[in-house]
Amino acid sequence: MLAYQKEHPDDDNLALLYQPDSDFAGAGLLVDGRLHRGKQGFAGEVGYLSKEGKATREELLLQITALTAVLAPDAIAYYCPSLEKDIQMADTGIPQDFQPRLERLTQLDTLVLQGGQELGRLHLLEKQRPTSANPC
Repeated sequence: MLAYQKEHPDDDNLALLYQPDSDFAGAGLLVDGRLHRGKQGFAGEVGYLSKEGKATREELLLQITALTAVLAPDAIAYYCPSLEKDIQMADTGIPQDFQPRLERLTQLDTLVLQGGQELGRLHLLEKQRPTSANPC
């Protein structure tokens, strides 16, 4: 999510939905420019919305519709390598004025690596920031 955010710096509300060809489906959510983790880090656990190990096209479409209706993001990126036909926002039934940009990602590895690097960078910056107890 953090790497995708860096590619879209003008967007404060983003969703990244990933449906690999195995278990471990999920979503990254950026709300008002901040990563949203939810209660005990459970936000984005969209795997619980699917009855099977991997989502069908119809389930993915419902997840995109739900993310749009609840989060109203600027953009939604989705990764689903087994999907044969791209999903269109027109298929969701959401009025055009409220539709986010929809982007299909063809690979996720680079974004995952860049996101990990960004987490590390942010962690180091946080450690270097002076605290009130230790101003130097």
